[in-house]
Amino acid sequence: MGRYERLKLRVGAEIPGVKIIRHQDSYFLRTLHLLLRLLSLGRFDPSGFTTTIGKRMYVPNNWDMWSDLSRYSTLRHELVHMRQFRQWPMKFLDLPVLRLVNFFIFSFCYLLVLPVRVTLRSRFEREAYTQTLLVQYEVEGSFSLRTGQRFVARMGSHFGGPAYFFMWNNKAARKWAAATMEAIE
Repeated sequence: MGRYERLKLRVGAEIPGVKIIRHQDSYFLRTLHLLLRLLSLGRFDPSGFTTTIGKRMYVPNNWDMWSDLSRYSTLRHELVHMRQFRQWPMKFLDLPVLRLVNFFIFSFCYLLVLPVRVTLRSRFEREAYTQTLLVQYEVEGSFSLRTGQRFVARMGSHFGGPAYFFMWNNKAARKWAAATMEAIE
């Protein structure tokens, strides 16, 4: 059993009812993608992204073709969001009614993606992308200069561009990415 399958079992035990759904199998997500394309004036195609809403992880249509490592890394990233949905902002009490309140508050804060310099979504994504970096470090060891430069550039364009609706300043995102990689090293 590979890393991904082992992690999938652990996730299912921690958060019962988790579902992994391909984009094409979700009417809701297909509609959301259309809306996102319209809002970004066609500059952004979300079909290659993984999206988590509560316990549902929406994956690209070719998910089954991804390598075990890619699916593992993505699931580690999305597990952070699943935990955030359950625990933020009230993680001190684990009551069903608070989980529902958390879901709505987290969803509102996450979806508040107006082009402002810093959104709560950028905080949530930084926590998840730290897991992405940790997986890469676990597998490859030290980050090569080329890997570091590519990741820093990617975070700047993702966080500071249309993919994440300009949720954070490009320069600040690049600085965060470089500092996080250095801290992991």
